[in-house]
Formats: sequence, C-alpha cells, structure tokens
Amino acid sequence: MPRAFQCPYFRRASAPRRRVNCSCGALQFPSLQGYLEHTKTYCAANPGWENCTLAQALNEEEMRREAGEKLR
Repeated sequence: MPRAFQCPYFRRASAPRRRVNCSCGALQFPSLQGYLEHTKTYCAANPGWENCTLAQALNEEEMRREAGEKLR
C-alpha cells in the first residue's frame, strides 16, 4: 500500500532508488530498510514529520522570512 506523505515539504519518493526529495534537497539512503524507516518515521508520520531535522530547518527559515529577518 502506498504511503500518504504528511510533511508539507515532501516532493517525491522512490523506494527502488531509496531516495526522498523535499524542499530541502534529496536524501539517498544506502539501504531500502533505512529509506523505509525514515519515511515511516518522518515523511509519512502525522504527528512526526515535525521531528525531522530537515523540516525543522525549513520551518525556522520560514519563520525568519516571515519575521523579516535576512538570511545569510
């Protein structure tokens, strides 16, 4: 059964390639098990996706942008 990805930064995933693409970039996993664990724990978890360090970084960047701070 396909996963319903919950993270708002999620773009696409490929289990055969063990790859996840999000707004922050692409993650290439060395094993299918690692890919499945990560996507289940973060990308497809609600709640849970907020605990991903990539999602946290993007949330912080969005908050700074909304507050009018300049990014380096």
